[in-house]
Amino acid sequence: MVSRILKPGDVDRMVGIVPAIDPNQAVVAAIRELLKWYSTGERARAFSSFSRVLRVGDTEGHVSANLVTNFQADRLTDERSKLFTYSLQALLPVDRATLRYNNNDGGSTLVLTTLFWQADQNNIAGSVRFLEESIERMVRWFEGNTIRSIIFTVREGMLRLVLPTIESLNRDSVRRFPLEDGDEFVRVYAPWKPQAAGTDWARRLLTTYKRPKLALASDAARLNGRALHEFGYDVKAALESGITTWSGKASYKSWRRTVSARLNLNPAKDKHADVEELYRNLFRSNPRYLTLY
Repeated sequence: MVSRILKPGDVDRMVGIVPAIDPNQAVVAAIRELLKWYSTGERARAFSSFSRVLRVGDTEGHVSANLVTNFQADRLTDERSKLFTYSLQALLPVDRATLRYNNNDGGSTLVLTTLFWQADQNNIAGSVRFLEESIERMVRWFEGNTIRSIIFTVREGMLRLVLPTIESLNRDSVRRFPLEDGDEFVRVYAPWKPQAAGTDWARRLLTTYKRPKLALASDAARLNGRALHEFGYDVKAALESGITTWSGKASYKSWRRTVSARLNLNPAKDKHADVEELYRNLFRSNPRYLTLY
């Protein structure tokens, strides 16, 4: 399994997957512009935006998402236009100052902006694994923020894969909007109100976590911690992904020492304690440590 940020050289290859999924050339062009936007600057690894080229087994594709204002989210559901759902005008993520404010007040909406892969009709299990891995990574990147709703587009052919999630929700928690070509626009609202057993990803995103009493020293420290959280604390994979600001393992060790001191995770108090396991458990139990607030 390989996961890394989207780079300018990836755009054409990723866009080449889209026509087999949606042959509408206007949609393909809109997705191209969106991916070009993600591939520049720090947009693929910002607090409010996420973009990954992902390979799971033999299946490769792309997943991206943004935190937007609730007003932007209302416009998306009001417009009910597929082209609008891929437009930068509709999807620009909130800036850091707005995200800090939203995390302490009215919250934001998470929009799953793209999720596509090279589908093999003879490898349905591969598609399911890719879908699950993509969603899990997106969740790890954003959980802990104050998220009031989640928006995603479901292609007509994919409805059977996500219907168990949709149908596990309380009717008051989800709204479905038909689009012009048979696809659906789905919006899931907090608080999480499952009616039956379903997948866990929406609950994790819509959970509001307590504000920590101790905080990481800088935004960079939180962002690097978020990258580790995404990669399941596999330091080598996080370094190779291009997501962290670390130049190598020495930078990571410096971060670890700083975090340990800042959060009072001192293994000297217990000679058998593993400081990495301590902050791994801490961030899993309350991922708000890794957010802006």
